[in-house]
Amino acid sequence: AIGNSAGQSTQGQYAVAIGSGAGQTTQGQYAVAIGNSAGQSTQGQYAVAIGSNAGVFSQGIYCTAIGYQAGYTGQTTGAIAIGYQAGYSNQATYAVAIGWQAGYTGQQAGTVAIGYQAGACGQATYSVAIGWNAGQTLQGNKAIAIGYLAGQSQQAASSIALNASASALNPTTTGFFVNPLRTTASTASPLVYDTTAK
Repeated sequence: AIGNSAGQSTQGQYAVAIGSGAGQTTQGQYAVAIGNSAGQSTQGQYAVAIGSNAGVFSQGIYCTAIGYQAGYTGQTTGAIAIGYQAGYSNQATYAVAIGWQAGYTGQQAGTVAIGYQAGACGQATYSVAIGWNAGQTLQGNKAIAIGYLAGQSQQAASSIALNASASALNPTTTGFFVNPLRTTASTASPLVYDTTAK
């Protein structure tokens, strides 16, 4: 332990704490905390917190938090947060957040959020959001959003949003939604889907 109050109280075997207040209280064995107040209070076994205020409070076992205030509080088992305030608050089991405020708060179990504020608020279980503000607010269970503003607000559960337009694409029901869609003057049915064969 290197730094003021680093690894101060109940530091586990083979744990590493570098920086003022890093791994200060109850740092688990094999845990790594590098940076000011990184992994400061109750860092779990095998957890990694790198960056100022990364994984500060109650970082769970096998978690990874890299970046300023990444995984700041309540990051649970196996979650990964990389980027400024990624997975900031209550990131659930095995969730992944990569990008500026990706998975910022209430990111639920098994979700993936990649991009600026992707899956930022209340991303529901097993959903995927990739892109700038993709799945930003209250993305539904098992929903998939890919592209700029795809599924930005209250995307319906089990829906897929693929967006390459300049405006938000927010499915309100289960299904596959794409914008834009190429059409030609000679094409009567620009897109056809077999509901039986899928």
